[in-house]
Amino acid sequence: MKIKIVIALLSSTLFCAAQVTPPVSNYYKRHLIHYNPSSQPSFFSSAMANLFNDREKDPNRRSFALIAGVSAYASSNIKDLNPVNIDLERLVDYLKNDQKFDEIIFLKNKDVKADNLRYFLYEYLPKRFKKYSKSRFLFAYSGHGSQNTVQNRGYLVKHNARSLNDRTNSIALTELGSWLDEITFECFQSLVLINSCYGGHFVEGPLAFGEENGYTTRKGHHVITAGGADEKVFAPNANSGSYFFNIIMDGLENGKADMGLNGGDGVITSREIMSYLELKSPDDYQIPKMGNLMPPQSNDGYFYLYNTHKSGNGNSTKGYSEHHFKVSFGDDDDSNKKVVSSVNDRDGDGIRNDIDECPDESGA
Repeated sequence: MKIKIVIALLSSTLFCAAQVTPPVSNYYKRHLIHYNPSSQPSFFSSAMANLFNDREKDPNRRSFALIAGVSAYASSNIKDLNPVNIDLERLVDYLKNDQKFDEIIFLKNKDVKADNLRYFLYEYLPKRFKKYSKSRFLFAYSGHGSQNTVQNRGYLVKHNARSLNDRTNSIALTELGSWLDEITFECFQSLVLINSCYGGHFVEGPLAFGEENGYTTRKGHHVITAGGADEKVFAPNANSGSYFFNIIMDGLENGKADMGLNGGDGVITSREIMSYLELKSPDDYQIPKMGNLMPPQSNDGYFYLYNTHKSGNGNSTKGYSEHHFKVSFGDDDDSNKKVVSSVNDRDGDGIRNDIDECPDESGA
């Protein structure tokens, strides 16, 4: 009988050890969609140890991500964005199954709100980074954006907004930046990816690139936006992801964003992601921007991902050469109007013939 009791207790102990839960408030726990117990070796730590021939796996290396997006809006005044669903699903799948991220936080539609973002960015994650001092963090957002040209501010439009200009139900990029400040102090390396119209408002000041030799050993915090502060951004159609995340994921999933010689060095840095975006992004329509979240300390260190393919490089021909823009991540007024030549714009309304529904009449 004693032996049976001991075996039962031992089995119970082992079961409990295998069911280690994350140190997150119960109220927010449902948003943590993937969690690798800290007792498990970090894939990131193992991969980097093998790549750089480290004698020991660094227990302080751990991978975190917060993926957020709004695809459905309560108001009929705002068009839904199916490309956001594709962006989020593709990114989560890559981080979970290819990069083996340890913790993935997921906020979608009505859950993309100030309380949730503030909790994870300002409270939960900084505590985790204090415990795992060599961690990397990825923040990604996809959804409608708007701007206030008078105050020179950009906004992320929430699910419950009454219109794209509803500032009460939007999140100012300056507010998001203030929550991310705590991340830059505690986390070792981070990257912020923003796919929304006018997202370039998040980028402050020029980015001065230094040598990349110390990217694995120095702190680095950067942001890449799909377009500039005054630019709208697009998706090819409603059944595709956005141009921004399509290009990024293509480069990551097949390893082509690893742009070093001979198929790359096995690591894809945030700087290489930016270079790949510049190479592949649609000309003259949306120009990606990159900036420092922690200048000047982050000039030498870069967030990086492990190239599990280690084949090919980014030196291929320009992608997305046919720009039939159908979906805008902001207001639709003048969404396709750019300076184009009279040869491509017969009626002179600023819209190219191939995407103008009335190419011989002025007006959209």
